[in-house]
Amino acid sequence: MLAKVYAHAHLAFLGWPTMMVMGTGYRLLPMLLPSAVPSGRGMLMSALFLQLGSMGLFCCLLLQSVWVLASIALIGVGIFAFFKQVRWMLQHRKPAPTQAPRPDLGVWQAMQSMVYLAIAALLGVALVGMPDGEWKAEARLVYGILGLLGFLTQIIVGVSARLLPLFAWLWGFAANDYAEKPIPPQQMVRRPLQVAVFGLWTLAVPLMAYAAVSQAHGLLRVAAGMLLLAVVLGAWMNVGILRHSMPR
Repeated sequence: MLAKVYAHAHLAFLGWPTMMVMGTGYRLLPMLLPSAVPSGRGMLMSALFLQLGSMGLFCCLLLQSVWVLASIALIGVGIFAFFKQVRWMLQHRKPAPTQAPRPDLGVWQAMQSMVYLAIAALLGVALVGMPDGEWKAEARLVYGILGLLGFLTQIIVGVSARLLPLFAWLWGFAANDYAEKPIPPQQMVRRPLQVAVFGLWTLAVPLMAYAAVSQAHGLLRVAAGMLLLAVVLGAWMNVGILRHSMPR
């Protein structure tokens, strides 16, 4: 029964949000950094290998096949190809908008999520390729926390720091019949709230992973509370941003 649960969970996580993040990342990360937009076969290879590996892992876990390592290898190649494109973007940076705050915490949070993706991928390989032991139960907890919270959730938070102000600016400009421009998108983000949200995410994810492994329930509650506070403060900040999309 657990094999079927793992199969469906990995198909959902790898085949949908991870694939979506990688696909949209090829267009959104250049805007976020900013950098040149990548092109070429590397983008196709990352999608192809990740898709083949995800489907293969689903089937292998479902059927408990010995070919599961081959599927993991395909997923690894796909993620590695994606990271090569991210590295290319970092090597081909473009000047950032002069009004953009420094440091750009949205970029930092997006890059932080990439680190968690790499760690989660290595943990996934270890869970499949290493002999069974008591350590695997703890590793699975860390694997899930880093994959879902460290990678997937943080990349959304990081990218939204650039997309939401741009959305509010465009809609605010249109709502006022293009007669009066809203304030620049870079000035819509309330900096103290953004710093607090970034700091809470940065501390809470590793703390939650440590608390889950050590079964420190008090620390786990603290980490969960920090994440809840980060979500509430982030929502408050986003409401303030969206107010600029309203007609005056």
